[in-house]
Parts: sequence; structure tokens; C-alpha cells
Amino acid sequence: MKNMLKTVVTLTLLIAALSACQQQDVSTMLENDDTRNEIFNTIISDHEYAEQLMTKMMEDDHTQMMMKGNEQMMNAMM
Repeated sequence: MKNMLKTVVTLTLLIAALSACQQQDVSTMLENDDTRNEIFNTIISDHEYAEQLMTKMMEDDHTQMMMKGNEQMMNAMM
């Protein structure tokens, strides 16, 4: 019984520790230049991720306004 309780407590602590490691605020991650660039490079070097990003950008009002304001960027995108 004592070993079983010890095992349950150990597993609970392990799960809690793993959950804490995985829960990180995206904004905090993007504040670091190296992490942000690694994320950007991962997205642009993967065809599917890049397509998903482009779709999200085209659906976003702010991004559309930025592109309309930058004719050179719009021409490059087309």
C-alpha cells in the first residue's frame, strides 16, 4: 500500500512538472530574438506551415491594411 501511494505521488508530480514545462506564454517566447527567428524560420521552411500562415495573414484585417500600404510587398506576394 505504501509503495502504491509513493508511485501515485511520484506520477502526479511528474505529470505536474511536465505540464508546467509545456505551458509557456507565446508572447513571452516571441520576445526573445533567437526564439522568434527560430519560429519564423521553421514556419517559412515548411510548405504546409507557410501556406497556413499566408491564409491567416490574408484573413487578418491588420495584415491586409499593411499590405495595401506597401505596394512593393503586395506585388511581391502576387
